[in-house]
Amino acid sequence: MYTAQIIVVVILFVIALLWLLRKYIGPSKDSHNCGNGDCGCN
Repeated sequence: MYTAQIIVVVILFVIALLWLLRKYIGPSKDSHNCGNGDCGCN
């Protein structure tokens, strides 16, 4: 049972690390739609 807990913790840690890397280091999306009059800046 102890080994299964370690495996679950490691898998969750890797998923969280990949999510953080994708969120902060990955390509940023341009959320401003300035061409259609809906800039999203306000």
